[in-house]
Amino acid sequence: MTRRSLGIAAAAVVLLALAALWGNRTLTSGPSNAEIARQAPMTILPGKVVEQREKIRPIMTEKDVLAILGPPANPSHLERNASAVRWIYPYRDGRMELILHYGYVQSIEMDFP
Repeated sequence: MTRRSLGIAAAAVVLLALAALWGNRTLTSGPSNAEIARQAPMTILPGKVVEQREKIRPIMTEKDVLAILGPPANPSHLERNASAVRWIYPYRDGRMELILHYGYVQSIEMDFP
């Protein structure tokens, strides 16, 4: 092999190694669904996810959410962001996850089994 082809091969190996390391990064900011499932069992709340979702809107305050839905089953701070909190509300037909930043609802997600 020539010196140039050895350099190209070495660069390719380095790029592949970096790509493998990058691919192993966790892109989620909080625990995965599997990690949440392994945690302490959550009490299933009465009602249905969609019905409860209709009561919540973005920019709602933490105080308003607590008054409507009650305390979350599994509150946790998001990784790398002390001002963000993940609240999970499990229902019989699925679960609702709220992300709050500085005490305001930023995003609302629903998961159905």
